[in-house]
Amino acid sequence: MGEKLNDWRKELRHLTKTTGIREEEVCEYLDVSYSHITGWQKRTPVKRETLIGIGMAFRQKLDLINDWIVRYGDKRKLYAKDVLGDLVWIYLINANAADPDSETNYYKLYDQCRDAIRETYISIWNEHIEHSKDTADVEDDLNKVAYDPRFAGLRAFVVENIDSFKTAYTKPRRMLSAYVRAILDTHTEANAGQRTPVNFLRGYLDDAMINYVVGSDESIHVMDMKSKDMTVKQRPIPKLRKTHIALCLALGMTTDEINTYLELMGYACLSPDADEDARLVECLGRWEAKHPKVAKFKRVKIIGETCDKMSEKDSLQAVSDMLMLRSDLDYEYLNNGWSFPYMKG
Repeated sequence: MGEKLNDWRKELRHLTKTTGIREEEVCEYLDVSYSHITGWQKRTPVKRETLIGIGMAFRQKLDLINDWIVRYGDKRKLYAKDVLGDLVWIYLINANAADPDSETNYYKLYDQCRDAIRETYISIWNEHIEHSKDTADVEDDLNKVAYDPRFAGLRAFVVENIDSFKTAYTKPRRMLSAYVRAILDTHTEANAGQRTPVNFLRGYLDDAMINYVVGSDESIHVMDMKSKDMTVKQRPIPKLRKTHIALCLALGMTTDEINTYLELMGYACLSPDADEDARLVECLGRWEAKHPKVAKFKRVKIIGETCDKMSEKDSLQAVSDMLMLRSDLDYEYLNNGWSFPYMKG
């Protein structure tokens, strides 16, 4: 934490020196009292909006602000397919950085901009467009949308990309679904084809985790029970990086897999330079060495390698080991006098 705080202080000093913008002016931009300067010097801001506001006050670009969010805020970076939240911030950050001499406070336009596109977004939600783009392509196109006071360009962008927003978080959800399916299918096969329900995971996964992983992995949007159409409503996405790590552990993921998932979600990977992360990585390495059947199960049942086969007995053992991973780590942490932050309660 000390090294992170020192880096943050250096960032602030560097920006005040290179931009000529004083910290008092940053406070005015965010419409907060000057006392916040003292807080910024004592600890890194924890809210994404605060880091965004400080970055915008210094007229910084999206890449730097995203780096701050991940590195100092321990949050996920801004996600272009989050249409009524992050997309608005990306649009305003780009407009702000492109207009360094303007007196317009783009940070304070967030609510006005979000309200302007919400009506458009909802009204054309059910139109048949079917043209979904990858997140990187959506963000690249968004970077080209110029600011205008009535947000006409952004409204048009939302209309053009409506189906891209419907596929938000598809890649990380597919990854979670692959683990859930492999676990449940293994038990289904062992039970002579009698389908194992997702409720089998209760006790291994927290209720909130199960609520998040059920349903279509093609979208985080809620399905209308009558029409079976996708609705504008979204399932709550866990905000804390720690919660996502706990979910990965509950499904039996180890370091490399967790890092892949965190990257897909826009979070920082497990870092050997962060004490909490380093401890987890070390424990996962020891656990993995003790459970070689798990690695083979993932190759065969999740990745789909056909060059190897597993017996039903070994597959069931691997699944059992995966589902007990979180409890095993909890026990190891307890024996060493450490607090285990990835277990509810």
